[in-house]
Amino acid sequence: MTQNKRKRIIWLFVLMLTSIILSGCTIPSSLNPFFNKVISSENPLAPISELAVSASPTLIPTRLQQTLTPTYTTAIAASNVSFSDNTYRLALEYPSSWSLYILPAGRQTGSGFAAKTLQFVNGDTKLVIQYNFLWENTVFGGNIPPGNLEVQGLVSLLGHEIPKHVIVDDDTDRYVFFGDSFEDLAFHIRIETILSNPTDYNAANIPDDLQTEAAEIVATILRTGQPLPSPTPTPLPTITPIPTLPSSSSGSSGPQTGPPVKLGACYQAEYISSITAGNGTTIAPGAQFTKIWRIKNAGNCVWSTGFNLVLAKGDPLDKTESIAIPENILPGETVDIEGDFTAPETLGNYSSSWFIHDSYGNWFGFGEDQSGYIPLKINVAEPVPPHAYDFALHYCDATWKNSTHEEDQEAPCPGSSTSETGFVILLNDPHLEIRNENELALWIHPLEERNGWFKGTYPAFDVQAGDRFKAWIGCLSDNPKCSLIFYLDYIDNAGIVHNLGQWPESIDGEITLIDLDLSVLAGQTVQFVLKTEANTLNVETAQGFWFVPHIQR
Repeated sequence: MTQNKRKRIIWLFVLMLTSIILSGCTIPSSLNPFFNKVISSENPLAPISELAVSASPTLIPTRLQQTLTPTYTTAIAASNVSFSDNTYRLALEYPSSWSLYILPAGRQTGSGFAAKTLQFVNGDTKLVIQYNFLWENTVFGGNIPPGNLEVQGLVSLLGHEIPKHVIVDDDTDRYVFFGDSFEDLAFHIRIETILSNPTDYNAANIPDDLQTEAAEIVATILRTGQPLPSPTPTPLPTITPIPTLPSSSSGSSGPQTGPPVKLGACYQAEYISSITAGNGTTIAPGAQFTKIWRIKNAGNCVWSTGFNLVLAKGDPLDKTESIAIPENILPGETVDIEGDFTAPETLGNYSSSWFIHDSYGNWFGFGEDQSGYIPLKINVAEPVPPHAYDFALHYCDATWKNSTHEEDQEAPCPGSSTSETGFVILLNDPHLEIRNENELALWIHPLEERNGWFKGTYPAFDVQAGDRFKAWIGCLSDNPKCSLIFYLDYIDNAGIVHNLGQWPESIDGEITLIDLDLSVLAGQTVQFVLKTEANTLNVETAQGFWFVPHIQR
């Protein structure tokens, strides 16, 4: 599926399961070799044909209906349409002259669930493809009418040639079906007239060309990824652990996990960059910091909100070992995944490696071979205090608010880059408007409304003669419509707010240095306030920075 042609189409389930009435016929014994391969968890020893039950669409739980997440695309050949099912990791193509109806794997009137069902309709001809995982508690619907079993040719399914069975009665073809099981999937496929019922099967009325097209549709079925592991207690193969990273001076380490399972072109990830906390960033002992990775869905399957970035090896840095992917990510899209971490108290170098965990428990890494990890590497060291006060280093000592907060409300610190109510995040290697830097900056995004603001009020500070406030301000790169106003205020002992200056900023190829003499405040104890206000209707681009904000003494 190409990026330009991927679409999100939600199909209404316009055709529900119709009741299937058992005919009470005798199943020819020669059918059992196939059906015995399709194991039902209801009764593993019985042929699936003996477990057939009527289907009742009114009993399909809403929860099950919502588990169906197929994607549809237009294939390269204009006459064909492709269908893929991410849950079962299979895809197929069919001529556009056929209509596809999808029936969810629903509850049946008996115990167990119905298999996943696709119905392809062309005139009065219907091709029914049912499939399920062998370990699922599901059964195949339908029944086989009485008659003599004949094998009439072969059909290709997942690269295997399998017999096409035909039930013949009074020299008339009544019913055509075939199927098999493959590693983790079982199939039952039949071709019938749309008017067929348990007492009026007549496969002889199906045109030869449509039978041929139906067989060609089946032949296009392919797996888009490796089989999923069974969720049953079946013992799994032993995975050789990855060698641990050199331990940090703290001696702690996270869980050691086996290499990612390669899931083919369906799931692939590409590491784009580190937005914050680049590799080797120096962090103070015990300091909180936010790591943001930018990654791309380089495969051809959707990443759902059940996907996570998961610690493969190394130190978790006081963070849960799983970070949720915040939204559904289509093939070709990028996503910023952020986690809040705390640096260890012990000095030293710390490393960890991360990959992606899908909603079925499978792992996949980065790069074409899906074996790569994305890193998190920091150096925990005591900061050299070059300034009398560092506003960036102590940013979470401040109380942060937006323009809608009441007196007793405050914003979290660090914030979240997806917040529309404003946030502050510490950048270790900021991408400023005109250059990249490797010193600390505060990334400020005000409340997303015109003149919305976000401000931080810092703890009381004793100003001395000769103190100067210094910082560079401006817009972060890649925000062409950014426009902001920066304010530096202070609050005196009486609680009165005074403004020391304000500076408008936009994307203009320059950043502004603030260098203010604070001698007028010498001898006073004040609280400094850093405030950033949106000055544009394109509020989502109001992404500003305070670079190395500090008091120089």
